[in-house]
Amino acid sequence: MSAIFGEYLIFPQENGPDVELVVNGDEFYARYETVTGYTVVYDDERGFYCYASLINGQFVSTGTPLSKDPPPGLRRHLKETPEVRNEKFRLRHASLRPADPQAAVARMRTLGPNRGLLEGRRTSEGAVRGLTVLVEFADLQSAITVADVEAILNGPNYTANGNFCSVRDYFRLISGGKLDYSNVVVGPIRLSRNQAYYKNQLFVREAMDQVASQLNNAFAQFDSRGEGVIDAINFRCRPWRAERGPVVPGRRRRERVAEVAKGR
Repeated sequence: MSAIFGEYLIFPQENGPDVELVVNGDEFYARYETVTGYTVVYDDERGFYCYASLINGQFVSTGTPLSKDPPPGLRRHLKETPEVRNEKFRLRHASLRPADPQAAVARMRTLGPNRGLLEGRRTSEGAVRGLTVLVEFADLQSAITVADVEAILNGPNYTANGNFCSVRDYFRLISGGKLDYSNVVVGPIRLSRNQAYYKNQLFVREAMDQVASQLNNAFAQFDSRGEGVIDAINFRCRPWRAERGPVVPGRRRRERVAEVAKGR
């Protein structure tokens, strides 16, 4: 995702209500503040966000939840030292983007004969139908409806919540009308465990077992080339605390429909 600066987003807490925070950063490093400017961190032991203080240039939890007043003397807009930020960025980047020995070779091939694209299966023209799955956890449900998601994915002239257009119109525009990418939205699929369990466990297989039952295994509609491969599949769920954010065309606003997440 691209960096965001000063955007208001909603985050869940394990042992408390959802909170609205101001976010600055990206998926590799981000800083979170209350709407009044106090820096916060998620306290894993307590299960909620707490006001942050600095020790040796690094954020630590004060143990004071956001439902209370900040500790006396606590300054607003705290920032970690560049050294701490760089190390956290490095570790996060390494976990999300592990080193690929073929990456350098692949980059050189982008200017090759395949119209600037890497080798492999390509569905960038024609009518392509994707599958979007709405996922809920045992302990967290969403107010987002199938109609909300269908609108932002497929709607004509969609401008709600500050968006320029729907996903379908976006791909039509950037492809010069060559790609008509629409989505079938299914769900919500209720997973068997709480959100915390899936932080380190993929939920794709569990969710897809339910999708297969719901669609009666009618996946051929998502294979525009008849090759036995689903062209595009996306999952939408509540974001994980401060570690994941939504990616949608256009600007995100406070409305929760802006939490629609595009998987790849």
